[in-house]
Amino acid sequence: IAVEEQGHGRTADRDAPVRFESSADDVAALLRFLKVEEADLFGFSNGASVALQVAIRHPRLVNKLVFASSMTRRDGAHPQLWEFMKQADFSNMPQPLKDAFLRVNPDAQQLRRMHDKDAKRMQSFNDVPDELIRSVRVPTLIVLGDRDIVKPEHAIELTALIAGARLLIVPGGHGDYLASTFGAWTVGSGGIPRSVLWRRRHTEVSVGSGLHAPGQLTSLPVRGSLHVVQLGVATLLGHERGMRTGFNNPGVVHHNDHVRHADR
Repeated sequence: IAVEEQGHGRTADRDAPVRFESSADDVAALLRFLKVEEADLFGFSNGASVALQVAIRHPRLVNKLVFASSMTRRDGAHPQLWEFMKQADFSNMPQPLKDAFLRVNPDAQQLRRMHDKDAKRMQSFNDVPDELIRSVRVPTLIVLGDRDIVKPEHAIELTALIAGARLLIVPGGHGDYLASTFGAWTVGSGGIPRSVLWRRRHTEVSVGSGLHAPGQLTSLPVRGSLHVVQLGVATLLGHERGMRTGFNNPGVVHHNDHVRHADR
């Protein structure tokens, strides 16, 4: 199941900030609408923060959690991240990422709103209390690169806070391991590499977004009839078949290009 957050890609915006908590509630609403009782969640970067909030706020919906390249405290990231976010401006959003958004949503004003809301979300990042992290009771894998924006010592602390959590540190920077693990992809290309992040017995939900450059898009693979796609804050590209979802108002589910509206 590939999720586009509020105001991202095909998903309509609403008169409210983009928050990790509200995005987590959106994911939960989607799963309930689809009658999915339990799902494996993979979140990368900001998407990991969303996935963690799903596990905290809607624990019965989560079977397993992969928390990749994100942090729960400001001091869990290298200071350069926050220095960059102070200077985040629409003018320095990479053009390929703008183009990627506009290919699926030609609304240039919505692109600007998305960028500004995503930048604001990071500029106002709030620490997640340790007691909430300890409340996560599902099998959890914490992943980061050895040259990631997240400090390795913070990942070790998270592993200790979540009962039974495992830690995987791989060579590379922020998200480099996704390319090396799942095949080559190009930001903004819309290509989806094939690989094997799929299990028949459980539904998998994947959310992600670039921290260091609002609008970064990366893709995870497709196998069989289920999409397992990591999306960036700009949009979700490269659909082949299966399902894509948008939280419009009312909720909209797109399935094989047939659109149906439903109450949230």
